[in-house]
Amino acid sequence: MILYILCGIISGFFIPFIAGRFGKIIPADPGNLLLNLFHRPRFPTVYDPARGFFLRQLWKKLYLWAVFWAITNGGLFALSYFILPESMHIFAAVLIWSLNVCTVIDAQYYLLPDFFTLPLLLLGFAFHLSVNVQDISFALTGAVCGYAVSILSVLALAKAKHKELGAGDVKMMTALGAWLGMIGLNICLILSFFLFILFSILPVQKKGAYGPALGTAALIVFFVLFSK
Repeated sequence: MILYILCGIISGFFIPFIAGRFGKIIPADPGNLLLNLFHRPRFPTVYDPARGFFLRQLWKKLYLWAVFWAITNGGLFALSYFILPESMHIFAAVLIWSLNVCTVIDAQYYLLPDFFTLPLLLLGFAFHLSVNVQDISFALTGAVCGYAVSILSVLALAKAKHKELGAGDVKMMTALGAWLGMIGLNICLILSFFLFILFSILPVQKKGAYGPALGTAALIVFFVLFSK
């Protein structure tokens, strides 16, 4: 248990640093992305005191966010350990960490990268095949439902001349459908709608990323669906 939660804390600490790398290397092919994602950052020599102070403040803010995500990610790992069956712990850990990373990336860059969404889709099928929670049709119908709902949403927004829902959101909904199934996904989407309104109101802005609301709702539904 301690090792599992410790892994959550450590992996959570690096979430802001990994998310920050995406702003520098995207677009990139998967190989180059993987190579640069864990590349040690360079610290430029700064001779201007004002700029040096500004950079130190940025790094201080980044480390504070790292601590926040270490606590959050570790807490979610602990929650999954206690309320989910043992056979689901590894899959839950991957889902929690991936959704948290996507949350930070989308909040910063309005981007849900294929580097995370497409593997999540495959892992959703692997999750149901390995732990034998439901037959594979559970994941398949959920993925199809996620894709269909997101495409219809894109068409509706295009008709209304709005483009708030991007291709990354479509792929994320499809991936979450594979994890949550059709009914779970629909509950997730309804919950994410209200969370999106809440998240948009809090910073007092008219436009916000949909990824944080979607990821938060997905974790809530996941824990409810598969708890012991």
